[in-house]
Amino acid sequence: MSSSTKLWSWPSRSAQPQRPAIGNVRQNLANWLDAVRAGRSLTSEARRPATDLESEISRLRAENANLKMEREILKKAAAFFARESK
Repeated sequence: MSSSTKLWSWPSRSAQPQRPAIGNVRQNLANWLDAVRAGRSLTSEARRPATDLESEISRLRAENANLKMEREILKKAAAFFARESK
């Protein structure tokens, strides 16, 4: 028995639960293709454009996350070089 067959034949594996998931993916792809062919947007109509303030908040949050990551890197580098200089 091949390794892939062994994996599939585990007691917890069943073909039945997998079918609906595959069907949903196919239906989603079909819906997206229909929307593109019809020239419709792929985003939700309920989604409204962000205001300037919301855009600014989003930009600042991304910048803040980046600065926190850089700060952590610098703290680790400083600790590394401090140990190395002793």
